[in-house]
Amino acid sequence: MDIRRAWRFSTYFLLLYTCFFKHTTGISQKSKCQNRIDQYNSNHHIQCCSEEDKLYDTRTHLCCGESLYPRYDNGSILDCCAGKVYKVKESLCCNEVFYPNRSSDQYGCCKSAVYDFTENMCCDSQLHELQYTKFCCGNKTYDVYEKYCFQDQEILNLWENKCGGHKYDTREFICCSETLINRTHQDLRCCGYTSFNTNLQNCIDKRVVRKGYRWCPNYGEYDLKTHDCCEGHLKERKGTSWRCCGKEIIDYAMNKCCAGKKFDKRTQHCCGGKVIQIVDKCCAGQVLDKNMHVCCGKTLFTEEQMLQKRLPYHDRCCPTWPDGGTSYDSENFVCTLENKVVRKANRQQLCGREEYNPSVDLCCNSRVFKNASRDGMSCCLPNASIYNPKTHVCCFGVRKKGTRCVRTQYRLRCPRFCRRRKITMRKYCNNFQARKASYEVFKNVKKQMKLLRSSKSCRCVYKKKRRKRLCKGKPCRTFKGLVGILVEERRGYAKLYLRQKMQNNGKHLCRSL
Repeated sequence: MDIRRAWRFSTYFLLLYTCFFKHTTGISQKSKCQNRIDQYNSNHHIQCCSEEDKLYDTRTHLCCGESLYPRYDNGSILDCCAGKVYKVKESLCCNEVFYPNRSSDQYGCCKSAVYDFTENMCCDSQLHELQYTKFCCGNKTYDVYEKYCFQDQEILNLWENKCGGHKYDTREFICCSETLINRTHQDLRCCGYTSFNTNLQNCIDKRVVRKGYRWCPNYGEYDLKTHDCCEGHLKERKGTSWRCCGKEIIDYAMNKCCAGKKFDKRTQHCCGGKVIQIVDKCCAGQVLDKNMHVCCGKTLFTEEQMLQKRLPYHDRCCPTWPDGGTSYDSENFVCTLENKVVRKANRQQLCGREEYNPSVDLCCNSRVFKNASRDGMSCCLPNASIYNPKTHVCCFGVRKKGTRCVRTQYRLRCPRFCRRRKITMRKYCNNFQARKASYEVFKNVKKQMKLLRSSKSCRCVYKKKRRKRLCKGKPCRTFKGLVGILVEERRGYAKLYLRQKMQNNGKHLCRSL
């Protein structure tokens, strides 16, 4: 018995020593690999591969089946699936299940299964037949024309909703703060725990009041036209310009409000919540002492602030950053666009942001033309261009040769109100109105168009009709060559307004046919 006990004890000790040795050697190898990774300054792309001491960069290589492979192969991305390397574009790996010859452009994974995008759809690891009117809601599908997904969990009909965890018909009830109320009117809306009719009532601070009324906490509802609620105190309006100022109501036509205090806007104004006289200047929320300080206005980098004068006679401030600003005398100095104080006598004239000499250069629309004024050139506004008045003329911003601008002739167009009434010259000449018609040229365009609008009837006379090939699947006709506009007058007389080019041919129009 003692020999058996000794043999069992030695066997148990040997197994315990073997497990401990393997465990300690694994820890030492793991810590050794981890120590080598730490040498790369905690680079997250450096990792260990297999039990051997192999380090690799995940951006360029791949560890699969305890072996290293390049991440890219002829422009294709490689990945690992169940110990095998495959091309991502040509095959799929779904939950460690490899599917060869399944392009990711057409196939997708649904848990461990693969499906075709054109035939099926995956809803929470469940495959369903693809239908373009159905969407996923959890692991089920629903028709968007009949139902909807409530909080991505439950499928409800379009007229259903949930109130306090219970379904209800929105056509018969309305849910206000998890309380169901009978829908007696289509314009019923919620106001706290109650409902109100939007046509007759309003909801103010979760309280229902009549239309045109408001709610004052200490008095109830009031008419906005006759009263106003000033910090819980109901005050009567004496006019349209009366509004609240603190707890009182004042006339804003004569007064203003400054931190809840009334003041006369003709003799006083508000400065940082304090009422001061209108002759005093406010700067950065404080009264400015003109004998000791100047006010620097707000800029892109600095706020409005008061600055102490460098000399007693300084009256302006030139803002600078980050110093805040500097005071100067505005009689002899000026603050430039670069926020520099310079003497007025030394300051050059500016054209936009560029300095120029007006006796030699020319400034046209913020652009400098060197030596243009000395050569006798002039600006052709509104464009930034110049011209020589001796040889050219400026016509509405365009430089042209000559001594005067020639106005372009008016192009006769068929007015919108008589476009549907179109006739050809042949039809016009065969009409009896052509015998009594008189001819006139468009001299004053605006005046004649006003007369056309006030006339009873208007027709456009064209030279001829022409046939188009296709017009919405059918052959169609259109008119070509506008001759004039025929305006019918009283007693069968008419007047044909012609273009200026046809002024001399007015009486011979019908003879040429």
